[in-house]
Amino acid sequence: MKRSTIIRTAAGMGIAAVLLTTVTGVANAAPGGPNGGPVGSLIQNGTITRAQADAVKTALEALKVGKTDKLASLVSNGTITQAQADAIKAAGKGSVPTLVSNGTITQSQAAALKAAHDAAYAAQEAARDAALNGLVSSGTLTSSQADAINTAIEAKHEAKQAARQNGTTPARPSARPSTAPSAS
Repeated sequence: MKRSTIIRTAAGMGIAAVLLTTVTGVANAAPGGPNGGPVGSLIQNGTITRAQADAVKTALEALKVGKTDKLASLVSNGTITQAQADAIKAAGKGSVPTLVSNGTITQSQAAALKAAHDAAYAAQEAARDAALNGLVSSGTLTSSQADAINTAIEAKHEAKQAARQNGTTPARPSARPSTAPSAS
């Protein structure tokens, strides 16, 4: 091969590696984590750019700062005890039916936990809508891009809810994809 062809090929491979690393990094950082998540998939299909995804990520992370702990609220208002809250945290997501059946919490406490979760999610949705509307107002996103982001996030949430109702959990990758160059 000619030297100029080798240089162009190597440069092209380097650019491809940088692009892959950039897209993977934003996809992993986007809501939904590894495998791109809902926002990462929108980067991959060209709906939004990396810069737009970064702006969305920043706006959505700002919402997490004011997030209240549902369990702490239920403990403070006397609905559940601290021991029950600790058991719920230790058991993890989707464990409420088991905690009811083993007598750790009552059915009415489970209903209160679900109501608190639903109220928190509704508040989170409203805050997310406001954040995305702010990005539309500032010209960072178009309204159709904001709609696509909302649709993707909602689809992921609905898939999680369906998996919980079916007694399954969504598949999670065992490790994040590596973005480091190989040693070979």
